[in-house]
Amino acid sequence: MATLPTLLSMPKGDGRPVLLAPGFMADKWSMRPLKGFLNKLGYEAYDWNLGRNNGDVDEDIVRLGRQTLELSSALDKPITLIGWSLGGVLCREVARLFPDVVREVITMGTPVTGGPK
Repeated sequence: MATLPTLLSMPKGDGRPVLLAPGFMADKWSMRPLKGFLNKLGYEAYDWNLGRNNGDVDEDIVRLGRQTLELSSALDKPITLIGWSLGGVLCREVARLFPDVVREVITMGTPVTGGPK
């Protein structure tokens, strides 16, 4: 409640699509508060819909990459990827592999050095 005035004063979104990737051992429900907040601001937030992030980095990069490609193609615009912890690492790797369909990557609690493993 103490942060409510600050949250309500955040700049409005521009409708861009945002795909959310949860951290290790979490699923889309862990990102639900952020998704709701982004939608209220005016962004178009999407769940990753890949089940629990079990840390299978190589497979999840492919699956998240495929989802990003499909979403970008369906909407005909690049996607902003937002990832928490390991989800942020996956987002960075997807952006590296598919730069034409990723607008930007935002990470939270994600290591900035080192590889995905």
